[in-house]
Amino acid sequence: MSKDPKQSMEDYLRSIKHIAHSLASIRTPVPDIDLVQVTLNRLDEDYHNLVTTLSYGTRLITFDDLRSKLIHYEQQLKFLKSKDFLGIQHQALATSFVSSKSGKSTSASQSTQGNGYNGGNKGKGRNNNRKGNKNQGRGNHNSN
Repeated sequence: MSKDPKQSMEDYLRSIKHIAHSLASIRTPVPDIDLVQVTLNRLDEDYHNLVTTLSYGTRLITFDDLRSKLIHYEQQLKFLKSKDFLGIQHQALATSFVSSKSGKSTSASQSTQGNGYNGGNKGKGRNNNRKGNKNQGRGNHNSN
């Protein structure tokens, strides 16, 4: 049984658990690790990143842990697809567009001013590329 993209995670997990209980009632219990693996393998593509993360984790996860992670992830997906989140993205995009049209855009060179970035070795130091400095990077040597 695969998760239908329109199906809630709660309903999907309830049906998986129902099948596991049915098998246990006829003395064919499903080990928790197998239940987790089957559940992960049947998720739709929206859950690909989470499935990858959980599949290659350093510790085994129980079905109950998986359940809480999947429900939380579903809530995040719903928010990311919601009008509220899209409105926030649209507002940020519109704000940056208006700022760039009004001359308040921040270019890469402006954003590096005052933050310690020396513009590609312009300034003090070994690689300051001063003309006439033949001993650059060699220390102080006397030629007497």
